[in-house]
Amino acid sequence: MTATMSAGKSTLVNAFVGRKIMMTQNESCTSLPWVITEDPESSKPYGYFNRMRITFKQDMATTLHKLSEATVPIFTPMYRNETNTIWQLIDTPGVNSSRDIEHKRLAESYIREMEYSVLLYVLNGGHLGTSDDEAHLRFIQQVVPSQKIIFVMNKVDQFRKGHDSIRESVATLKTRLHELGFDDPVVQPVSARAGYLFKCELQRFTLTEEEVDELDWYKRKFSREGFNLTEKESTESPTLLDQCGLRALEKMINRKEVYI
Repeated sequence: MTATMSAGKSTLVNAFVGRKIMMTQNESCTSLPWVITEDPESSKPYGYFNRMRITFKQDMATTLHKLSEATVPIFTPMYRNETNTIWQLIDTPGVNSSRDIEHKRLAESYIREMEYSVLLYVLNGGHLGTSDDEAHLRFIQQVVPSQKIIFVMNKVDQFRKGHDSIRESVATLKTRLHELGFDDPVVQPVSARAGYLFKCELQRFTLTEEEVDELDWYKRKFSREGFNLTEKESTESPTLLDQCGLRALEKMINRKEVYI
C-alpha cells in the first residue's frame, strides 16, 4: 500500500481491519513500513518482539506511532465479509515528507523489492493531480505492472453536491493515469473514514460523541444520489459499507484471489 502524505492510507488500513491500528492525523503518521497479518483465531491484536508475543495494554496506534527505529510484526483479527483468503497489509511511509526524505527511500525500496500481488495506490480524492503524486506515479509505472495496481480514490466524503462529482473525478483520474502509461487503470472511490466508523459501530466498539455525530452524517451523505457507491449488481440491502465504497474495494481485492 502506497501514497503521498495525508491521502488517508493509514485510515484505510484501520478500515480494512475494523479497529484503530495505525495513527491517523493530518501529518506524516507512518514513518516505518508495517506488516499487518490477519489472524482470524485471535480476538485482539498482538505483535512479536524478540520472538516473544506481546499485547498492547495502552492505545495500540499511539504505541506503534512512538516507535521510531524498528517495527514489530502485527497480527490482528479483521472485520470483513469476504474471508476466503488471509490478508496481509503492508503499510509504507508517505513518499513526500519534507521532514524526512528517508521515508521516500524506504517506501520505494519496499515497492521494488518485496513480493506482493496487489499494490493499492491511495490518492486524496479532493487533491488529485498534485506534483508529488505525479512524481510517485511515474515511479510506480516504471516498477509495477499495471495489472497489479488498484487506485483507491479516498476521501470522497469531502466532495460537495453541486461542486464535485465522484463519477467525473474517477473518469478524469483514469484518463490521466492512462496518459502516464497505466494500461486500463482500475479506480475505486471510497471513504475509508466512513467505513472504519461503521465497522466500529457494527462491532459495538465505544465511539466518542463526535464520532457518533460524524457517522450519522456519513450515513445521510452516502445514501444520496451521486454519493451512493453501492454496486449496481448488488441484490442485498446496502449498508454504509456498500455506500461508501469500502465493500466494493474489498471484493475487488478478493476477486484477484491473492494476498495484499
